[in-house]
Amino acid sequence: NPYGPKIYLLPLKTIQAKEVLRSIAEWVPLDIRVLGLLVIDPTVWFRGMFVVGLISFLLKKENFGRVEDLILFGTFSYLAFQHHRFCGLFAISAAPIILNNFSQIRWKPALWIRSTVFILVMTLSARDLWALVKTERLGLGVWRNYPEATVNFVKKHHIEGRIFNTYGLGGFLIWHLWPRVPVFIDGRTPTVYDQDFFWLYSLAERKNEIWQKLVKEYDVDIVLIRDDREIGYARLCNWLDEDEKWRLVAFDDESVLYLRKDSFPELTERWGFKYLRPSDLSMDYAKKRKDDEDFLRALREELKEACRRFPRDFYPFYYLAIYHQIYGTEDHLKEAVAALRKAIANRPHFARGYYELGFTLLKLKRYGEAVTALKKAMSLKPDLPPDAYYYLGASYYQMGDIDRAIKALEKYKRKAGLGTRVEAYRFLGRAYLQKYKLRKALSCFKREAYLAPTWETYANMGIVYFGLQKLNSARDCFERAVSMNPREIKVLYNLALTYEKLGLHDKAKEYFRRVAETKERSPGEAEWIKKAAKKIRGY
Repeated sequence: NPYGPKIYLLPLKTIQAKEVLRSIAEWVPLDIRVLGLLVIDPTVWFRGMFVVGLISFLLKKENFGRVEDLILFGTFSYLAFQHHRFCGLFAISAAPIILNNFSQIRWKPALWIRSTVFILVMTLSARDLWALVKTERLGLGVWRNYPEATVNFVKKHHIEGRIFNTYGLGGFLIWHLWPRVPVFIDGRTPTVYDQDFFWLYSLAERKNEIWQKLVKEYDVDIVLIRDDREIGYARLCNWLDEDEKWRLVAFDDESVLYLRKDSFPELTERWGFKYLRPSDLSMDYAKKRKDDEDFLRALREELKEACRRFPRDFYPFYYLAIYHQIYGTEDHLKEAVAALRKAIANRPHFARGYYELGFTLLKLKRYGEAVTALKKAMSLKPDLPPDAYYYLGASYYQMGDIDRAIKALEKYKRKAGLGTRVEAYRFLGRAYLQKYKLRKALSCFKREAYLAPTWETYANMGIVYFGLQKLNSARDCFERAVSMNPREIKVLYNLALTYEKLGLHDKAKEYFRRVAETKERSPGEAEWIKKAAKKIRGY
């Protein structure tokens, strides 16, 4: 204990630091209003136990006579509602009190009540256990959510300097790098680091001008921060990527390491990444320069170097796959599949890998494999981007599984809302048309016509209107389709058929003749030509 007797004052100091505690998950208060809601979250066990505890006191008025039980139950309930971290202590203190209260009554609940309670508890327990299994942690070994590769780089190259680090990584960095690299901040907040310092640390990651002042004041020449890529491109990472004074030298699945070039000229020159930006998950910086062959060639070399240096991580291989997707050719897409399989082997619980694998396999027309990959991604992370359901629906459609295609595409449409892509309306309209759900198909084709119409859009709308016996509307659609593609035999034939139904026999005969006189360009067109010739003979 380095604090001596002052350690007894630290809890008071901690509780008073309201500004800091708002930023720490375990110190966040529990909203008492959720007691009346059926919300399944990490506090569900506490809320259930609290309600059961209240009921146990109300069963017999004698229970209120045990003042020590009331004080214990009330104190730890108050602490738990004030801060999440005390929910566990509440359970330990309240369990014997609740059992003692229930033991005061001689009522034996009916079998159905006991069975219902048992099933409810087992269901919630199974849900929590499954959540643990899916994370592949189970308390065995150290969970790989620490900056392993970046810290190893600092240790391997005996780097010494003044670091700026993420709050949550401080303890790990002390364990591995102290005393050569003293941390900027760690979990001893607000005991060692006061509220003003924590405020400065927090603001530096949000405002560039504050960051520049902090670097100057503390002479920072090393930056090792957690990189939550799934959330977005971190501002600090963006500033460092754009700043020529800094160079990225290492990264892993959890963090990035930057060194100041004037402090470490040899290391930044030898190990620095000039083009790769691992904090930009979408690689938009590369997609914007897809026509710059020199840039893409240099980026590929850096990606291959990253895969060689960090072979146990997910993102080097993931970014190599996205690089190949940018080219989009069959050979590059196959390379992307190979890279994604390596990424998944390193992190089999990362949904992002299966998501991109499904997309790539869809592009390669390997629809069955795409479905398998996308369903795996959804099982790992149900709140994937809406496009995951579009890719799944498109794959099902191409496989001929129309019912599943409709289900997936409708889910995509609900999630995407006004951002629904035109291709989804196209697939969904065709799927409904095959199921002869004409009004639903028409709704999809109308939206497609507003967004990005093709001759096929109007041809499909014409077929729907024809099926609904709205012949004038069908004629208008077929005529628009013919004006956009005057050589499409199926559309010409359907337009002739519509004229015939409307009693416009001269027009019908003219278009049947156009079909019959068309030179066959594919085996499928022969049947339409025969049908048109037969129609002409009937006039």
